[in-house]
Amino acid sequence: MYARAPIASFPERTTRFACTVLDGAATQNDLSAFTCAADDGIKLAVATRAEPPRAGTRVLLRGRIEPFDLPRNPGEPNQRLIERERGIAGHVSGAQILRSLPSRKLTLDVALASAHAWALAQLRGRLPEPSATILAGELWGERASLPPELRAEFQETGTVHVLVTAG
Repeated sequence: MYARAPIASFPERTTRFACTVLDGAATQNDLSAFTCAADDGIKLAVATRAEPPRAGTRVLLRGRIEPFDLPRNPGEPNQRLIERERGIAGHVSGAQILRSLPSRKLTLDVALASAHAWALAQLRGRLPEPSATILAGELWGERASLPPELRAEFQETGTVHVLVTAG
């Protein structure tokens, strides 16, 4: 179960900040996406064109931190609330990874991220793709990218819910 993200206010400008990568990067359309915990503890969704860092790596990023969009029309999902339920307070699109930084004190989030990265590597060493990614999604909610055509098949058949853990 995810902790609720605090409601945060972000600087309305491009800024530099340090964060620790919490999940393996998903790569799609030449973008790497990952979740990181800023040094102040706020979790962010990050998208970058750079080579994805591995889980547990502390990096210096440059980008604009923004809240998720609110629904524009009645009945649309509220992305801000959905991500807040996952513990993610905002996102950084087009982030630049400036450099790797020395690790900080081990936190529960970083320890879990490292354990998940190790377990995913073990699955991928023993199972072919996309089976390893599907199993990781079922076991602990891994959000690594699947081939777009396979994701579309899950959505079309109404079985996309098996790709992530419940509750």
